Amino acid sequence: MSSSAVGNGTSGVVTSEHLDHRRADASVGEIAAGDSDREIFVAIFPSLRRYAASCAGSEIDADDLVQEGLERTLRRHRLADLDHPEAYLRRAIFSSASNARRSLSRQRGVRRRAGVADDEAPHFPSDLSELRRLSIKDRTAVYLVDVEGATFAELAAVLGCSEAAARQRTVRARKRLRGQIESDDREATR
Repeated sequence: MSSSAVGNGTSGVVTSEHLDHRRADASVGEIAAGDSDREIFVAIFPSLRRYAASCAGSEIDADDLVQEGLERTLRRHRLADLDHPEAYLRRAIFSSASNARRSLSRQRGVRRRAGVADDEAPHFPSDLSELRRLSIKDRTAVYLVDVEGATFAELAAVLGCSEAAARQRTVRARKRLRGQIESDDREATR
């Protein structure tokens, strides 16, 4: 990605330190039609960062997902030209996370067949640990609907499915998550 993509004047790496926080709290509805890509990105970055963190497993960096999603989008469109840039970027982040998961799975399979042990990464419990045990689609459904307050139509756009399928996925994901938490609670009380 060229450094001019978001106008931060760096080598292309987008981090929160580079963003102009004057607009970081602006809602997407406050973005005027004439705003530049940089201004739009600054306004929606906090929400995208939180979303990417929910999509990312322990092996994937959320900032990398945001950057890859932004790069993919800017190769084809200006953010200012999109009707819903945040929704478009969420879809790009979701695709990047799915691709990264598949790649990591293939790498683990190759290492396993070669007899090479996976390096065990240290485990640090967090509020998202149960959520991260769900599949990426289930995690996305629960996060977007229950945390971000997205509608099922918005979730359907991100997942690339019908609104009814998005609603059903969310219901099932909540049930799986509830089951995991209850199972953990039962094990902890033994």
